[in-house]
Amino acid sequence: MSKTSSPGRPGFTPTLVLLGALGAACGLAAGAATGCSSPKTSGSSGSAGSSAGARGTGSAEGPGSGGASGPGRQTERRGAAGGSGAPAASTPAGYELPRPSSGSAVQPPDSATFSAAPSAAYVGVVLARQAVSVAAEADGRLASIAVRVGDTVARGAELATLATEEMREEQAVAQAAVSAARGDERHAVLELERTRDRQSRRERHPELYAEEELASARNAVQEAAAALDSARARVDQEEARLRQGATRLAHAVLRAPIDGRVALRYLDPGAMVHSGTPVVRLISARDFLLRFAVPPEKAGALHAGQAVELRLDSPPLTLGGRISRLAPRLDTASQMIFVDAELDVPAAWVARLQDGLPGRVVVRG
Repeated sequence: MSKTSSPGRPGFTPTLVLLGALGAACGLAAGAATGCSSPKTSGSSGSAGSSAGARGTGSAEGPGSGGASGPGRQTERRGAAGGSGAPAASTPAGYELPRPSSGSAVQPPDSATFSAAPSAAYVGVVLARQAVSVAAEADGRLASIAVRVGDTVARGAELATLATEEMREEQAVAQAAVSAARGDERHAVLELERTRDRQSRRERHPELYAEEELASARNAVQEAAAALDSARARVDQEEARLRQGATRLAHAVLRAPIDGRVALRYLDPGAMVHSGTPVVRLISARDFLLRFAVPPEKAGALHAGQAVELRLDSPPLTLGGRISRLAPRLDTASQMIFVDAELDVPAAWVARLQDGLPGRVVVRG
């Protein structure tokens, strides 16, 4: 069986999973990603008492208003002290609302808006540590598939089977060719022995034979030796074809290379497949890691061993973990640095985790 370690459907990678989660959470264009590390702020002032006189920018996550670094960003300026409590209006670019008079007291921003966060928060994705696409290594028709999405399989378990009728016929032809080649080899051995005997008799009594007969006997031995070499080469060739056929038959049964769960089933019985066509995708069932993205300017503050906290909405879980490694280069698609972390998952919660679950990541310290 052929296997590839790129997770998901063809073209589906952990990076794309993370970029999709980042885009959904931050309201970015498809394929972009952001850390979304700024705390949420209200897009409009709810009361004059909590925001009177303060000027600032409000950012909201989601496609409606755009993320802090995404498209559709709007800048809002709050009203002067003593306002009526109506929502602050967005001002066109290049315009400023009147500043408060010198006698007006400027109130600080709403403390609820800037809640004390332990550290920066980012968007992360739970990923299975192992993900394998099991592919066919021979051309043929898919005879059966023994698993469905969600099934748990052990390493070596049968996943699918290719039709073997044509393979067995080719194997029978190859076996017959090997038998014929071996027969030719035996004939060549006997011929070489006869020519050597003839030459030996003439060489013992050279005076009884003409020089031409002696030379002819020597040439016959050389030709018989060459014929034997050719027969043996043909035997090797036909045996190699026979071994290839046996390998194809062995690969007609696709088996699980790891213990895991069936994440995808690409094909149904009856489909024609070619060598390298993915049939089933497996992910490790009990071993997960966390991957999240941070802006390059903040990656320098992170290090291996630093504590992180993952907060999931569905299922509602909070998991702890520690950073295991930071990518050594910038991801060109998202312009972010990817970070992997080891998750501390209680045994009772393992079954509730799934590959690709998005969540909020808080970095401690």
